[in-house]
Amino acid sequence: MSYRAKTAWLLAVAGYVTACGGGSTEPVTVDALSASFDPLAAARAAYGVTATRPADFFDDTDPYPDRLTLTAHVRLAVIDPASTRDIDLCSDDGAEAQTLAERHAATFAASPTLVSTDTTPWYYEASFDLKSVDPTMLRSRVYRCAALDRDAPIETALARLNRTPLDRSDVKFAVEYLWTFSADNTALQAVLSSDTTQFSDGFEHEIVRVTVQKFVGADRCDRLTIWRDSYRVDLADRLLTRRQTPLESFEARYRSGDAELCGD
Repeated sequence: MSYRAKTAWLLAVAGYVTACGGGSTEPVTVDALSASFDPLAAARAAYGVTATRPADFFDDTDPYPDRLTLTAHVRLAVIDPASTRDIDLCSDDGAEAQTLAERHAATFAASPTLVSTDTTPWYYEASFDLKSVDPTMLRSRVYRCAALDRDAPIETALARLNRTPLDRSDVKFAVEYLWTFSADNTALQAVLSSDTTQFSDGFEHEIVRVTVQKFVGADRCDRLTIWRDSYRVDLADRLLTRRQTPLESFEARYRSGDAELCGD
């Protein structure tokens, strides 16, 4: 992931993209799964010495590498500040989606210029030149309700996955996409694995990741924690839910261009 792309995602998370709300966090447990991840390799991924994502993990390519690119989803609270709810909006009308994107862009700049539009199976996108002193592009997105609806009927659900038929690749995309545009996607974090399993009544997707807490270990070392995020989609209701479980922690630090474990 490039520095510009990471900056765009962080700005989007800070301003207009809500973390995947819902799911639960379990108490710390030690799971046999964590034994399959080498701590030093996990630390190197977390510090960016090696790849921070699996090779087949969702990658949102930046079409404007020569400038800062902000990528964000249109939210209800932006379009209607008086609303008591704040969710990512969806639409199945391309014209309506563009109107929402234009209203969204107007909150960033007085005279944004529409540069291009795009439609994917999951969302509508409109790109705007914000005409700022530092060249900046905004990619404003509106989900397609027929694919993904963030207005789930229960608080613990991240979304309803409406694509029909729904297959493993759809679930993998949805989970990794939502994770990318969430508060979990920060610097000093890496995804170690991301896999989908299909069952007769639905799907389960598992992301194993490592996070870094700076300078909270002994001798100013960092504390790294391996997490398992378990996502579930039942075909009966199509609701995507998540459970987050910390597996184990260890201490490491970044020194001279590489990671090293502490306490060995």
